[in-house]
Amino acid sequence: MIFKKIIKRSINSFEKKTGYDTSYMREMADVSPLLAFQFSKFIKLNNYRRETPRDEMFIAKIAAMKTEDCGTCLQLNINFALWEGMNKQYVVDAVQKPENLPKNLKLIYDFSHKVATNSEDIEKLSEKVESLYGRDVLVELSVAIATTRVYPAIKRGLGYAKSCSLIDFEFGK
Repeated sequence: MIFKKIIKRSINSFEKKTGYDTSYMREMADVSPLLAFQFSKFIKLNNYRRETPRDEMFIAKIAAMKTEDCGTCLQLNINFALWEGMNKQYVVDAVQKPENLPKNLKLIYDFSHKVATNSEDIEKLSEKVESLYGRDVLVELSVAIATTRVYPAIKRGLGYAKSCSLIDFEFGK
């Protein structure tokens, strides 16, 4: 019971800090506090970044999240990018006009989008990313793309799909 309270306190704190609806996480904690705790480890995996530059990581997550048609999750990634100091115009471009991104970020966007949509011609982009950034970054980006897509899937599976509808995005002041 105490474990469940600790988990829920953490979830509620995250919701208060970010404004993100964590109803699905609270339900997870109600059903299985241990599962919710394990999920928190997954969240750490999704946020792992050692070699990848900040902007490239957020562009990858935004591109992947856009393929999921998940407005609230995408908004959360927008907020994280801006809170971390990413250039606002890059964030706006990633969401609205990726063709306007600088060449290196456009490469990351295209790579991430193609991975997330299981495109057949991913190999050339993968090679370009690895050539420009190295294998470590390619691995980190691939994990970020895959893990970013999990949140909307869980929310849909639990019946929280309404929270995954498209919204008018806010890009801070």
